Amino acid sequence: MVFSDSVNKLGIIEDIDFWVGSDSNSYPTAQKTRNINAWLDREVSLILQSDAKWEWDDLNNSDLPVGTLTLTSGTQSYAINTTYLKLRAIACKDSNGVYHYLDRIDESSPQAGSIELMESTKTSGVPVAYAHFGNLIVLDKKPSYTVSAGLKFYFQRNVTYFTAADTTATPGFAPMFHRVLSLGAALDYTIKHDLSEKIITRLQNRIDKLEAALMEYYASRDQDAKVSISLSQEDYGINELNDFI
Repeated sequence: MVFSDSVNKLGIIEDIDFWVGSDSNSYPTAQKTRNINAWLDREVSLILQSDAKWEWDDLNNSDLPVGTLTLTSGTQSYAINTTYLKLRAIACKDSNGVYHYLDRIDESSPQAGSIELMESTKTSGVPVAYAHFGNLIVLDKKPSYTVSAGLKFYFQRNVTYFTAADTTATPGFAPMFHRVLSLGAALDYTIKHDLSEKIITRLQNRIDKLEAALMEYYASRDQDAKVSISLSQEDYGINELNDFI
């Protein structure tokens, strides 16, 4: 579902107007965009709670969620980008150029506290572990060599937000759940303008169903497990549609 399609009325913006009878005057695009992004945050948080096996990345990204830094001889602390959602893993090149994953040290452990005091850490060699403090990565050893892209970071990125000027931009999660954003922003409008409780309840019920399905979808994905498919009868929403007639 694209952000806005004023010609065919197939965008998220237009779907909001469909649900609550609004337009760009009664519900300005800037306000719709703000509320859509708030619901985008909510849906991504639900995905992250559910996505235990197949780790989610915004579908709008065209590159891999991997970054590198030069490993510098004698340097134990490295600043990393703080815009990611989660740091998944770190790998370090040895002096032969081969990457090895580093063990993560519990930041509350005495070992983490000791390596944070970098000046007192005299051990040098090939790092095998790290501690994470804010935007700093502190290695357990001062590297005894320098190598380009010697540290490789695997991370989970933040969501790609919409702007009011967007048109063909799409949400970065599975397309069959995109409508939850327009329903959510429509719900915000109904609450703000104190519309009928019946409309609020109907919107909330649809949101609840979509969010439950979204969480089940992301919880059931697996990178290497066999998928079992069975046939079931579907009414394609006819029963739900009757509730609105």
